[in-house]
Amino acid sequence: AVEQMDKSEMPCQALVKMLAKKPGWKETNFQVMQMKLHIVGLIAQKGSFSKTSALVVLDGLVDKVGDVKCGSNAKEALTAIGEACSLPWTAEQ
Repeated sequence: AVEQMDKSEMPCQALVKMLAKKPGWKETNFQVMQMKLHIVGLIAQKGSFSKTSALVVLDGLVDKVGDVKCGSNAKEALTAIGEACSLPWTAEQ
């Protein structure tokens, strides 16, 4: 569904808050976690991703960068957030 949404109709902040809800970034099923991280990256690429939206997900993404199974998806999502919100701001957070 996220893949087909237009930039104007995508509720970025609502989507990332929903993904961060319990269990959030502590999801134990790695396949579900990989999909969550992939969706965050898509939202950052295709939507009007704000710094407020980024603040909701940054801590969880940084924790997952070192994860063997989910690290590549976390890195892709962080890259997309860096492009959407400016890399210097993202790095400071």
